[in-house]
Amino acid sequence: MTTKSKPLLDSNIFIYAANGDSPFYKKATEVIERYLRSGFFLSDLNLIEFFQVVTDTRKTPDPFSPKEAFTYIKKLVAVPGVHVLRTQTLAELLAIEAICEEMIELGILYQSLRTPHPLLKFNSWDNSG
Repeated sequence: MTTKSKPLLDSNIFIYAANGDSPFYKKATEVIERYLRSGFFLSDLNLIEFFQVVTDTRKTPDPFSPKEAFTYIKKLVAVPGVHVLRTQTLAELLAIEAICEEMIELGILYQSLRTPHPLLKFNSWDNSG
């Protein structure tokens, strides 16, 4: 399979590629090698999940130390063509919310134009729907 676009690779591909004993090791390394030429995306959440899984003795028979996992991640993101998509943190989302509230108070932004952030609207503790 060839592609001109850059795919978003799932964290499981990197988890399998980091574990030579995985039955998916060969396929995972092939996928990574194929897209290293054209480049690919991964998200910061993929990197967090990778770290969590490869350092957890309950999920990985021969886990990495935290230092080994960080080293692996640093080397991965340093490769040209590897693009990390950054998600917003809760603090950033709350800061955006606070800025919008202040703009509404100052009359710069009208309440009717403001669209609530999906995370704040559809969270599990909000039953208002």
